[in-house]
Amino acid sequence: MAVLAASVAGLAAGSARAQEPSTPAAPAPPPPAVAAPDAGPPPPEVAAPIARPDASPPPGTVPAIWIEKELSFTYFGITSFYSCDSLRDKLKWIMKQLGAMEGYTVRTRSCFNSGGPERSPRIVIEAAVPQRVTPELLAELSKDQSERDLIARVRGEHSVIGNPEAQFAARTRRVTFDDRNLRGRIEAGDCDLMEQLRDKVFVPLGVNVVEDKISCAPNQVSRGSVKIELEVLEPWTPEPEPEPTADPAAAP
Repeated sequence: MAVLAASVAGLAAGSARAQEPSTPAAPAPPPPAVAAPDAGPPPPEVAAPIARPDASPPPGTVPAIWIEKELSFTYFGITSFYSCDSLRDKLKWIMKQLGAMEGYTVRTRSCFNSGGPERSPRIVIEAAVPQRVTPELLAELSKDQSERDLIARVRGEHSVIGNPEAQFAARTRRVTFDDRNLRGRIEAGDCDLMEQLRDKVFVPLGVNVVEDKISCAPNQVSRGSVKIELEVLEPWTPEPEPEPTADPAAAP
């Protein structure tokens, strides 16, 4: 009986130990931190150019509006003749030098010789150029303003051409066509053409003729016979603020 009681007591003690909650093991200490290699200070930020919001147009500028014009004339050559393609290409280059807005067109008509010189081709130019704002110009634009507004609403577009509310500051720029300038496309044989452009295109566009030294002789090509200096308007835009320079004393 004594042995049996001892066995029962042992079982009871073991059962009590099994029911005791086990104590969780302590977490392992974290590994020592390893310092990252020194990459040096971060690179300095470069400030983007900032346009001056309060910049006012400099002296010498005038208010201007883009005005679209359609000009046409027939070229009557005495000394030089052109194919329609070569004449169109030359006139496109000239209009670009005058500062016409992108999208201008130059068309040639009465072309009968395929790729050959024409006697009297007709040229049609449609281009928008800056024109100085004057009371007369504003009065002229107000006559058909309602019609332009209606067309713009129907097309769902807002055009700056002929729009008195789209005025901008413009400055003058000199343009010279000289047959002695090897970098240009004007040659001594273009004397007849430049003489007609002066009267049929430059003046109607509102271009100011500053110096006119065009001297054409029939059936003669003389170097130095073509030189004309013009004054045109171009949009003025303020220059951005210069980028700040790094201070050497502030470097680590």
